[in-house]
Amino acid sequence: QEWRDQLAKTTAEFVGSTFDSELWAKLAESIFYLPGDIGREDDFARLRDLLGKLENGSAATRVYYLSTAPRFYEPAIRHLGAAGPAHPAGVQ
Repeated sequence: QEWRDQLAKTTAEFVGSTFDSELWAKLAESIFYLPGDIGREDDFARLRDLLGKLENGSAATRVYYLSTAPRFYEPAIRHLGAAGPAHPAGVQ
């Protein structure tokens, strides 16, 4: 929650007077942060487990934000695929 609060603060500063705190509160319910290490496959398994819990087995559209150097994209994508939480649309 602390992280979401900080996101709200910085977003409000960026957006200015058009920031809608009520709308933000609804969006924030769907924002999650799970720290991990790209080099650790078990961290991707933890991500898979968290997503399963949050989505309760339902189909979902996800956005993965890779806040990392480009040289880590390939291992991150490989680990996402191996752990199972990232599939092309319609592929399970």
